[in-house]
Amino acid sequence: MASPKDEARSPIRVALDASVLMEIYAQKVDLDEEIKKWTGPVEWVIPKPVEQELAFLEERRSRERKAIRVARKWMKNAHVKVVETRAQEGDLALIELAEKGHWVVTQDRKLKQSLKKTNARILFLRQGKGLEMA
Repeated sequence: MASPKDEARSPIRVALDASVLMEIYAQKVDLDEEIKKWTGPVEWVIPKPVEQELAFLEERRSRERKAIRVARKWMKNAHVKVVETRAQEGDLALIELAEKGHWVVTQDRKLKQSLKKTNARILFLRQGKGLEMA
């Protein structure tokens, strides 16, 4: 149950990368529960280029299809919003959102390094440990 303090606060916008969405299946993690370790209410978002990447992978790579279907189910249940960005590539779209104050959840090391230059809040899934701050 959220405290009155949490309810008064505006939700933190948290942008998701395809890499972490696919890890939901592999690690059997509930991101809604995990994010509570770090913040109060959140608004989950996914940049349109990342959504397009998921669609491409779902169509082309059968071995990842199950993970993507689990991710899509979670996205629907968590009311994840697809947002437009100026950037047309997934990593650049996430950097754009980080520069606007969004937290970013990713498993991608290269993206994490780029995000650190923006002073973004970066979270990632550690095997068996849940979400951790980079």
